[in-house]
Amino acid sequence: MLYLHARDIRVRVFGEEHPAVAETLNNVALVYAEMGQGKKALEMSQKALAIAAKHYPPTHPDFLSYCGNYGVILGAQGMKPEAVWYLEKALAGLKEVKGFSLSHVWFKKFKRHLDEAKRGSKE
Repeated sequence: MLYLHARDIRVRVFGEEHPAVAETLNNVALVYAEMGQGKKALEMSQKALAIAAKHYPPTHPDFLSYCGNYGVILGAQGMKPEAVWYLEKALAGLKEVKGFSLSHVWFKKFKRHLDEAKRGSKE
């Protein structure tokens, strides 16, 4: 997978804890999720979120994106209550970002997955 090669390059250039590495890990997580490899997706998403938490305030759009993506992956793995928590955090934060449109693709994606996770956690 080319994203893994990109991650390796970014780690060599920037170091393991750089935001550019978090960005690549987040993308790798999304690819793994699409491939149905949930365990790997969760691992990569957790790493991305941990790195982002060290570099960004909790209101930064990148941090909120990683938080929402982690929630999406949790929901896909059947961890609905955990998914709800991360998705609500991402959506609440995105609502506060100056200039961020509620019609943005991230907001719509996270809202749709939040609704699904809430339905799934009640069953």
